[in-house]
Amino acid sequence: MMTNTVGSETASSWMAQEPAKTKGQLAYERKKARDLAFRAEVEELRRKKAERDAAATEASRIRNLPRNTLSKELLDLIRSDGFKHWYETVVGKDHAQFVADHPEERANHSFSFGTYNRVVIDHIRRLFHANKWQSPAYKKHWCARIHTCTDPVKRRQIIMRLATPEWADGYEIAKIYRERDRIVAKTGVPHDVDHIIPLQGVLVCGLHVHYNLRVMDASLNRSKSNRYVIE
Repeated sequence: MMTNTVGSETASSWMAQEPAKTKGQLAYERKKARDLAFRAEVEELRRKKAERDAAATEASRIRNLPRNTLSKELLDLIRSDGFKHWYETVVGKDHAQFVADHPEERANHSFSFGTYNRVVIDHIRRLFHANKWQSPAYKKHWCARIHTCTDPVKRRQIIMRLATPEWADGYEIAKIYRERDRIVAKTGVPHDVDHIIPLQGVLVCGLHVHYNLRVMDASLNRSKSNRYVIE
């Protein structure tokens, strides 16, 4: 009985310290919750509308491209040093020949589907599925060469080739190298294309795919080395 009395007194004391909310306070909290939910819904609708507008703008831009002429953006990309580095490293072929095979205009060529621009983009994406670096025997040969290669540039190219999976998007990778070139030209500050998860990390090794790449200040990239920094 004594315990129940003490418990009752404790509960009564706690209830005395926490008075019940008034109807006005409860109504205010409900209104505030409704306002927050409404604002969140409005923001979500705005975000979705912005995505639809961006997709429609991009589709319209592609439809309005000349059918037999490359856009300036794509032309600059395939002629850039960044694309040359990507093409010769991953595909293993002469970049100058690729440029010669894809001139700015093909006036006498009729494309049955899409535009010349789309054909070139699709061709870049298909390169990953057709290059010799997808052969297991070829990869085995070059894995052995890594340990005997003394040229650091060639060794790096071999590692990048071996770290490029069949499903990688070559066009998206080339765009990142092109962005690096643009930043360097604009700022005059050396930048590198960094692998977020290093290709030869101590604990984990990454792939040469576009979502593992970022443009980074060259000095910071050198200091990062092969460490995987969790941000």
